[in-house]
Amino acid sequence: MLFKFNSLTRVITATVILHSAVVHYPFLQKDTDIWDENLRRTLAVFAWATIVELLTEIAILGFIKQNTKAGFIKRWFAFILLMLGWVITCAVIIPRHYSLGHDPWDTNKYDEILYWNWIRAVLWILRVIILF
Repeated sequence: MLFKFNSLTRVITATVILHSAVVHYPFLQKDTDIWDENLRRTLAVFAWATIVELLTEIAILGFIKQNTKAGFIKRWFAFILLMLGWVITCAVIIPRHYSLGHDPWDTNKYDEILYWNWIRAVLWILRVIILF
């Protein structure tokens, strides 16, 4: 059951991030109300999925430790990708996203969101591929 929750939330998270990279962020305009509402809605979906993914991943790492070394190393590598995704989300994406919803429009911040979101998308897609 733990592995199923982890797989489900991993796919949901990767889908939300890829959707943001391909469909969402490129078409958002300078309207700060849209950015603010977008942040609230995205966090509502993204937050629960990534928190469950993180907690189940930690539990799986504890469980898989007794199994094969190769599986354990693969899982740790995927965990590192998850942590990098969290760092990018918390340190780059959320602050810039918040700023675009509350401060005067800044093209540099918008471009940074696009750039870092693609990096984040690649990290989560790699994670999905590695663990399937």
